[in-house]
Amino acid sequence: WISTDHQCRWENIVCNDGSVESLTVRYKDLDGTISTSIGLLTEVNRLEYEECGLVGTIPSEFGLLSKLTLLNIDSNELTGTIPTELGYLTNMIEFDLDFNKLTGTLPTEFGLMTVLMDLDIRGNKLSGPIPSEIFNLAQMTML
Repeated sequence: WISTDHQCRWENIVCNDGSVESLTVRYKDLDGTISTSIGLLTEVNRLEYEECGLVGTIPSEFGLLSKLTLLNIDSNELTGTIPTELGYLTNMIEFDLDFNKLTGTLPTEFGLMTVLMDLDIRGNKLSGPIPSEIFNLAQMTML
């Protein structure tokens, strides 16, 4: 549903010139994984899957969404580590992964998100120190 405008009539989807620009899904019992096809939404700037029962890992293909300014996939059952590719989303302003079951460390690449203002990773099973690169983000107001 990337190349036609039919999806633009769906609930919770906003399009611009036939391309998905925003996808907001909240409080639904999806009980599935996030498809790697998410990387095909190259025009999307806002993605929200809040409290949807999602399981599995975060696809590294999110790193292909260079226009993304907001990613909210909080309060799901996501596991595994945070892909380093997410750190290359340099237009990211708000990044919410809170209340999942993520492990490992916060990638140092997150320091590349120079306009990031809000990073919420609480309620996971992350370990290790917060990378020093994060503290150089001048726009950061919430960590």
